[in-house]
Parts: sequence; structure tokens; C-alpha cells
Amino acid sequence: MRKFAVVMAVGIGVLGINPPSLYALTITGTYALTSNDGPNEFRPPGHVLYIGATAISPSGPETTASAIHVGPGDSYDLGHFPSPLRPDEYAVRVPYTGQAGQWIIQAVTGAETGSVPTHVLDDPRVLPLAVNLQAFGTMLAPTLTWDPFDSAAFPTGRPPPIVLGTDFYQLRVRIRLAQPNVPTVFDSGNLPTTATSFTLPPGILQPNQHYLLSVMLLQFDTEVVTSLDPPRFTTALENRSETYQAWATVVASGVDIDPDTLNIKSKGRWITARIDVPGHDVAFLPGDRIGERRLRSRAVLRLEEGVAESALRPGA
Repeated sequence: MRKFAVVMAVGIGVLGINPPSLYALTITGTYALTSNDGPNEFRPPGHVLYIGATAISPSGPETTASAIHVGPGDSYDLGHFPSPLRPDEYAVRVPYTGQAGQWIIQAVTGAETGSVPTHVLDDPRVLPLAVNLQAFGTMLAPTLTWDPFDSAAFPTGRPPPIVLGTDFYQLRVRIRLAQPNVPTVFDSGNLPTTATSFTLPPGILQPNQHYLLSVMLLQFDTEVVTSLDPPRFTTALENRSETYQAWATVVASGVDIDPDTLNIKSKGRWITARIDVPGHDVAFLPGDRIGERRLRSRAVLRLEEGVAESALRPGA
């Protein structure tokens, strides 16, 4: 049965090589995976299914795409969701309700039709979100930190022999624009599950923008083994989790500190500052960045439209 759903770009491919298309129309980077999406402002959290292709070319209004289930099962229409990182991506995002198996990604443009299969989704599971995800540091090149994942339960490496069904786990940092469909602007390389921090390279974030910084736990399933010794095999991304942290690269246009005269008897323990950021959502301003240059402070925000009021505690 063909289902119609709200479609959103995910931007995750598989490790391996898709069969080449016989048409001028090309389809690459097909995927079918489940994701435990954490809370965020732009799409409902929970366990969801993503199906799509990282690139269908040519893309645009003249090209339509669908995911056709092999055998009995749900099929879906795919939407085109260009992003700075993947301008030709087509995808669908739907709640996960037990879907499994394989889909054929089919695209049509003019008189041409192309089709490429996804891998077989046969081991869906809910992966844990990152704990205590935080961002701090310079505005355009912050550092993300998080509590360690259980690297014994989610190992990055495996000793041979590698057989069918062997699972590998990795981490990845992703940067999205904080807007509908959360388009991807940056993916880090894969990180070991022992990693607990990542500093964004310069040039990724731009001034006066809102972003979602995220940490993903990825599970890759071994689907093809061509040699046990030495190990030669192909994996596909089966499941993931994604934990979000809001971040803004805006500069306050004005700061009003109240009272204007400090009470010496209070020894400067607490003051109140009103920070104006017209035209921006102050919910994206991390509290520990407010006043960092003058007070090196921590801040607790009371958020209003275009205004952040903070109780600032001066530090050393």
C-alpha cells in the first residue's frame, strides 16, 4: 500500500557502493534505517524510519521519487530536500511501527526511469541518546562535549573473524540549520564510541545564524563478507540516535545592567542584565556564553521574544 507522509531530509547513506544506474538518471547512497530522534524544535522526537537516497540526479521539480517495498509492505513517496551538504537528496521520515525488509528507490524524470535497492533492514533497534550534551567556546567554532557511551556495549572495532550480522558502532557530529526540514551543513568523520568531545573546524558556522548541533550514535550491520582472513566485508547503516543542542551565532545589540550602581555589601555576587537580540530567537543563546567576555559568568535565562534576561554571577 502506498502511504503519504510528511517527508524530511536525513542525510545518512550506507557504507558500500550502490550498483551503477543504466540510465542517465543516477541514484546513489540509498538507505533504510531507524533513528531515535531526540527532542528538538522542528520535528517530533521518537523512534522513526528514514528511507531515501543521498543523491538523485538530476534533481528538482521534474524528478519524482518513491520507495517501493520488496514484497508485502508499505511504500512511500519521497520528497526532494536540498541542503548545503546534499543538494540532490530525496527522503521520507515516518514513525517506526515495525517496518522491515528492503525497498527499491525509484526515480522518474521525463521519459527516464532509474531504480536502486536499499540494503535489507532486518535488525531495527532503539539506540540511546547522548547524555549531558553541551556546547561552549568560541561562537563560530564551539566544542561539543557529552558523557561517555558504553564502548563495551557499542564497540567501534571487532576482532576477526567478521561474519554476517557483526555490528560496529561509531559516533558522528552533525550540524544542521535550525529551520524546517533541518538541512545539513556539516558532517564530521566517524568517531570512535570512546570519544567525548569534538571541536568544530573554522569556516562551518556563519555569523547571525541559528543551528542545531547534534551527536549521533551509529550502528553498522555487516551484510556482505567476501573474506574471513584477511577480513573483507561491507556494512550498511541500520540504526542511529541523534541528540540535539541549539546554538546561535548572533551578537547582542545592547546590554542593560540593573542596578546601575552595584551594592558593595553584596560583594557583587548577583546582578541582572537585560540583553537585546532583535530579530533572533533567544532560546538558541546558550546561557554560559552570555557575559563571558566581561564577567566570565554562568547565566540562568528568562526567555522572551527578542530579549534575554539573565541573572549573572561573576566568576574569577
